[in-house]
Amino acid sequence: MERPFDESNPACGKVCFVTYRRGGSESAPPANERIVLIAILEKVDLLSLFVDPMWRNFIFPEHVEYIELLLEDLVPRSHSDPCGLFAQLSSLNVGPLVTTEMKTFEDLYKVQSAIPSHFRQLE
Repeated sequence: MERPFDESNPACGKVCFVTYRRGGSESAPPANERIVLIAILEKVDLLSLFVDPMWRNFIFPEHVEYIELLLEDLVPRSHSDPCGLFAQLSSLNVGPLVTTEMKTFEDLYKVQSAIPSHFRQLE
């Protein structure tokens, strides 16, 4: 069932793409970047998180535990403070995970089409 965006809140209807940078540096070339997580703020109290289930295949071993702990922490935080978590995810710029793109959509269909088909929702 499709849900309309909460148009009364300018923070809603936004999507951020969190990317893994091999080497974890700002100077890493784009070819070494892979989207790991997509966060969708649909309403003030509704944040959906989608992860690439194959992320362990392209993450350096030294970053696996950090990303596992982060992903485990995201689900409860998405329920308790969806806007705050989205704000944090949308401004990542240090370390191996960085926000590489932000988009705003008018309708949920366009958001759903932006999620790669192999990504899975974190619940």
